[in-house]
Amino acid sequence: FRNLVSWNSMIAAYLHNDKVEKACELFDQMPQRDLYTWTLMITCYTRHGDLEKAINLFNLLPDKRNPVCWNAMIAGYVKNRRFDDAQRLFDEMPIKDLVSWNSMLAGYTRSGEMRQGLKFFEEMAERDVVSWNLMLDGFAEVGDLDSAWYFFQRIPNPNVVSWVTMLCGFAKSGQISEARRLFDQMPDRNVVSWNAMIAAYVQDWQINEAIKLFTEMPERNAVSWTTVINGYVRVGKLNDAKKLLDRMPYKNVGAQT
Repeated sequence: FRNLVSWNSMIAAYLHNDKVEKACELFDQMPQRDLYTWTLMITCYTRHGDLEKAINLFNLLPDKRNPVCWNAMIAGYVKNRRFDDAQRLFDEMPIKDLVSWNSMLAGYTRSGEMRQGLKFFEEMAERDVVSWNLMLDGFAEVGDLDSAWYFFQRIPNPNVVSWVTMLCGFAKSGQISEARRLFDQMPDRNVVSWNAMIAAYVQDWQINEAIKLFTEMPERNAVSWTTVINGYVRVGKLNDAKKLLDRMPYKNVGAQT
């Protein structure tokens, strides 16, 4: 068992450093493999766009009952916009879990195929907040704020991602007051929520509102600082940008000015 863990750790390390060929060599040399090993290699190939090698490996799987490798392969097809292949594999799955359904749904929503995504969403026997957020984000990205808002209001248990996604949707469409209203209603705000609202003000040239919010933040990260610095630059207040840059605690993070 310890030996297998060591082999898997080595393969994971190679893949983490994009040394795919080294990982393949090690995979071929392994005296035994487990589900984690196969999933690692399949995911590696799909991420690098080498779907033929991924599917060849998938076809060699000794045990195809576990959905993990299926999900990795579906995610690979989806990532490379091969939706028909993803759907075919999904239909063939002996056991589908929620990850399988969400992987397929993500393919449709992230590529703007919202009609197909909605049809798929309605077929889901079980949904979690990820499923709802995928639909919300998909509609927001294609600019259908009415549908996005419809979904947002019906999420059983919205999380921070749900709120920020809807806020960003409003901001992207120029509805800054709606974005702020949503921000004020948030039950839980984290630094991402604050940054999203500040960025909305910056994009709308409302640098004073952005600064006001920045000063009220309970905690800041590098994104908070660079967003406001870029906001100053955007409206031509270069001296203020320089002053804030000098105060910035994250000196190893360059402001994108």
